[in-house]
Amino acid sequence: MLRIVNAPDLGDDGEGLPWSTLHELKALVPGDTVEIVEQDPERRLVYFEQGIGQPDAPGDDEEAYWAYYPDSRCCTYFERTGDLRSVIQTTDFGTLREWRQTAMYTIFGPLGQDHSMQVSLPTSHGRQLRLVVHRGRADPEFSERDRALLTLLRPHLHAAHLQVLRRRLRIPKLTNRQWELLRLVDAGLSNTQIARRLHVAENTVRKHLENIFAKLGVRSRTAALSKLLVSRAKAS
Repeated sequence: MLRIVNAPDLGDDGEGLPWSTLHELKALVPGDTVEIVEQDPERRLVYFEQGIGQPDAPGDDEEAYWAYYPDSRCCTYFERTGDLRSVIQTTDFGTLREWRQTAMYTIFGPLGQDHSMQVSLPTSHGRQLRLVVHRGRADPEFSERDRALLTLLRPHLHAAHLQVLRRRLRIPKLTNRQWELLRLVDAGLSNTQIARRLHVAENTVRKHLENIFAKLGVRSRTAALSKLLVSRAKAS
């Protein structure tokens, strides 16, 4: 667990996480497949999939995946509810028997992915970044211990992802608070709205922005987002 928390720079970056982080996670929460996926449901795009074990289905049959996607309560949970912090699993939305009767199961079933547990990580506006662990038909269901571990590791997995992103784009290191502020800027919030959301003074928000601009070598909110978020889209 400490290797995930410390997110070491071992020079083994994948598209979303260091490969070593995925392997450590697989040891903590055993599964046939552990993967990180970034997608845009509205535009029906999968930007990247990085995993160990059997590859996930969207990359193999993306058209069918998006066709069945709107009717999957598990897949659409994060966008339907806006709850980006909960760790969810397939059986939160019905029995295994009901899951095996869904259209989406025609994609995942042949891959041996009967049990899935996933968590959402913060990402650019309009996108979804998910960490998913799959188990096969003969495997046990995920336990509350597994759920608790992913809940505990979620912020550290996000930090590891940001390290990968910064190294890939050669972006100066920003603090977690500065990244949080930039996500709110990207969502269209004003300084006043951001101050209320973060429970800080508006002058504090301005100071954070000044520090961000200095690190990025820009002079405006638009330029900062362009350097970080547009560059990220291109990298994906």
